[in-house]
Amino acid sequence: MSTFTNIAGNVSVNFSIQFDLTSTPKLKVTDNSTYSAAQSGVSIPIKVTRPDGIIIQATVGGDITGDSGSLNTYEALLPLSPIDGQVSKGTYKVQYSFGVGDSDPVIVTKTINYNFKKIELTTFQDINEFTPLIKLKDTTPSYDVSNYTLGSINRLFVAQNAKDGSSISNVTNTGVTSADREFSLADTSSKFYDTKYIVDLEVTLIHTHSTYSWFSVKSKSTKRDIIKVFALPTKLEMISYFNALRNLVETYDGYNKALYDKYTKEYEFVITSFDLLVRRLDVGLTDDDNTDILRDILAILRNNIPRTHTQIELGVVSLLIYSTVSNVTWTSLKQVPEYNPFQSYEKIFATASLQWDITHGLGKKPSVTLVDDNENIVYGAIEYVNLNVIKITFNTLSSGKAYLN
Repeated sequence: MSTFTNIAGNVSVNFSIQFDLTSTPKLKVTDNSTYSAAQSGVSIPIKVTRPDGIIIQATVGGDITGDSGSLNTYEALLPLSPIDGQVSKGTYKVQYSFGVGDSDPVIVTKTINYNFKKIELTTFQDINEFTPLIKLKDTTPSYDVSNYTLGSINRLFVAQNAKDGSSISNVTNTGVTSADREFSLADTSSKFYDTKYIVDLEVTLIHTHSTYSWFSVKSKSTKRDIIKVFALPTKLEMISYFNALRNLVETYDGYNKALYDKYTKEYEFVITSFDLLVRRLDVGLTDDDNTDILRDILAILRNNIPRTHTQIELGVVSLLIYSTVSNVTWTSLKQVPEYNPFQSYEKIFATASLQWDITHGLGKKPSVTLVDDNENIVYGAIEYVNLNVIKITFNTLSSGKAYLN
């Protein structure tokens, strides 16, 4: 380390460099010299050489000036790459000429090969409209940057919603635990609403170079999330949706096979998914998977037409909202057949014949697997007579078993 000496005392000349990327990227130089005594009239001209060879010349009279206890910080704009708009990578050289009055200056030069990649934030919208509980989670896998050590983190959540008179407090923290990464969208009255939330996540980081402790990078990463929250449809609304889809199935039956197959597939999906949702609620499962299942169902039932926000307050929903315990059965859905996705059927044909007739009563067109007496798969012509009857025809006399699922 270089030493400057005058009548006032000795100065171990040193300085630090920071690339501040939080707004307009700047190179900042701060005096870190050690003074044996106070120095007045310090003058430090600074010359910066950029990776493109352009030199930022020192200012006559000094770029850092004043008394040793109150020196300013030097700032210079950093060049941007024409390719990605980020700070140009490469070698930066800073020449630091420390002087006081007419004394000969002490020159210290530091060189850094800059190659830093900003952190890209990831988030997860944790939405439970049944409980209700709405959160945004910072799921960024890591804040580590190669060749740098994380020195500090400042995380800021800022949220607003479209509900008049409702406000959400900002949250700032400096940790990396799961709790630090979560932000509840409850307003100042601890309420959630059927509304649109806008959440901005801002994370400011300072990374110090692992080898050159005098060099650091201050960066800011941001991400905006739009979170749409809805009140749950009533039981009657769900029945209406199911009826509408069922009517489409019947409309195109025997008229348009492509549309009939499309709506039949969708109908079976929503019925089985709704059955799963009801079963989950019946056994007391209250996690956010319930919301995911319901949203998948509604996307089909509403043909992906966006829902309109009502701005009403969300309350705790009874687990019996769609339950069969509360007198909701599949047969109570108008024109909707009772359906169990786990129901299957099998029949043994001990006597060999050319035709097997099967009345299964499943109320659907199940998949069919045929085996002989030794459980080897065999093949026959399958005819779906209706949703409850199948006829299978063989070229030769056959005995065995039929599995329907």
